[in-house]
Amino acid sequence: VYLQFIHRPDFTAGILHVNEETSNTIIRIPLGSDITEEAIEKIVRAQWQKVDDLIDKYKKKCEQAKVKFSAFVESKGKTGEVICRVAKEKNAFLVVMGSRGLGTIRRTILGSVSQYVIDHAHIPVTVVPP
Repeated sequence: VYLQFIHRPDFTAGILHVNEETSNTIIRIPLGSDITEEAIEKIVRAQWQKVDDLIDKYKKKCEQAKVKFSAFVESKGKTGEVICRVAKEKNAFLVVMGSRGLGTIRRTILGSVSQYVIDHAHIPVTVVPP
């Protein structure tokens, strides 16, 4: 969407991935299980490898389209809050973000990151459906 409708040659795209703290991964491990420290480290490394792969994917897209870009990974804080903060810090003029397509019940219970950003960003937000 960004490349097709918004990008201009003098723009620099910011690629941001918020990898919420790794403690979220550890919480999913059943209490009382015989999991070793090495196994936890392996889970955390795998999570960060996925982040690296995702950033590389978007870097390649930008390079192929000859788009100037900066990539950022943040791992402290709630996703919506981090997106709003980084957009402000980097003087962004627009946030373009994907929607995970949560169901109504799940979205009601957990909240929606895209809705949070729409409500709290100081700039316009474009949400792209899955």
